[in-house]
Amino acid sequence: MIEPEDVAQHIVTMLARGRTESFVPRWYRAFALGQALAPGLVRRAANRPERR
Repeated sequence: MIEPEDVAQHIVTMLARGRTESFVPRWYRAFALGQALAPGLVRRAANRPERR
C-alpha cells in the first residue's frame, strides 16, 4: 500500500519539474499503457473470474 506522504512528496516533485501526469508507484504506468494499447484484452482480463 502506498502511503499518503509518499504520494504527496511525489506530487510536489512532479510539480517542481513541470510534469502534468505521473504514476505512483512508477510501475502502475504499465497498466495505463496496456489499457491504451489493448483495451479489450484488459477488460477481459479484469472481468475474468478468479481461478482457485
